[in-house]
Amino acid sequence: AQVAQYVRSVGAVGSVEPADSMQQAMQYPSDSASDAERVEWLHLNLLIQFQSLYRDVLCNAAVFELHYSNAEAGLFQAFSRLEEIYTHLIGRFPASCPLSEQEQGVLTQLCQKVVKYFQDGKQIKAVLEQNPSQGKAILVANGLASNQQFAVREWIMPFMSCFADLLKVLWTLWTQLKRKKQSMAASRR
Repeated sequence: AQVAQYVRSVGAVGSVEPADSMQQAMQYPSDSASDAERVEWLHLNLLIQFQSLYRDVLCNAAVFELHYSNAEAGLFQAFSRLEEIYTHLIGRFPASCPLSEQEQGVLTQLCQKVVKYFQDGKQIKAVLEQNPSQGKAILVANGLASNQQFAVREWIMPFMSCFADLLKVLWTLWTQLKRKKQSMAASRR
């Protein structure tokens, strides 16, 4: 429910075109862009990739067949793109958004959970690719899933919830920093 609310709110943001619209925001930053502009661009890309993956996982039950399907392979491709964007964002985030010790602790804990899901996802993908017809049965037999047809979904749903928490923390920290900078700029005038 929490993930669904987050995705709906992200979708609602795109429904109103502000002066600095998403269309403009999604253009790759120029070579002269600051690290902060690149972090913001990566964050927006991460949100869009997450929303797309979330929609496919929850809204398209036909993706999940008894055996590993091409559609599920597509989910893993989207998952890999999410990891790639995440890795770039997390690599740049601390330099662009200074964190208190407490904020760093919360972010580190969430990142460790997310990285564990990424690692598990790679292992699950390897099992499914090596054994397309029996891979899901192997996952069930090893206690990694309870339902053969929905084995991938059972693994990815808790990941999506954890990742939504990470996105909320990142976005909260980022918007707090922007507000602080705007407030400081306004007080200097």
